[in-house]
Amino acid sequence: MDRSWHSRIHVDVSINAALWNDERQWVPTIERAVIAACDVAGFRPSSGEVEVSVLLTCDAVSQKLNMDFRGKDKPTNVLSFPCDDPCPDEQRQQEGIPLLLGDIVIAGETVAREAIDSNKSMCDHVAFLVVHGVLHLLGYDHQEEHEADHMEQMERSVLATLGDVDLLEESSS
Repeated sequence: MDRSWHSRIHVDVSINAALWNDERQWVPTIERAVIAACDVAGFRPSSGEVEVSVLLTCDAVSQKLNMDFRGKDKPTNVLSFPCDDPCPDEQRQQEGIPLLLGDIVIAGETVAREAIDSNKSMCDHVAFLVVHGVLHLLGYDHQEEHEADHMEQMERSVLATLGDVDLLEESSS
């Protein structure tokens, strides 16, 4: 399998909440989960760089974003914001502009609570949520039962490739 494109995926991890502590703890897990999700989903960038942004934040920020963008006044474990990138591949390649897949936001207190409740490490739960978020960025959804079944199957496949991540958790909201 050609994995040369893996080096063209850049994951920008930002932290704006103390709960997440040290970025060095999270970046490798998040990068592995992003690449594995793209791999299993069959996403291959046609050319140039690809960028995914991940924000590790607190429940208050998650709740505000969830209210602003989904009309739900509560924090949620993961939010995904796909990017509608209007830049044509040719222009992107000529100008060195990365393909922006989108943004993923993960809420710390909710994730920590869910990890404890499901008897998983927080690292494994974050990996699952990143996989879930990336699949959303790639167009997968779980609004209908058949979509949910397919997305869960994809999540299982991705997590199996990660090896050391506890397999599937409860579906995210």
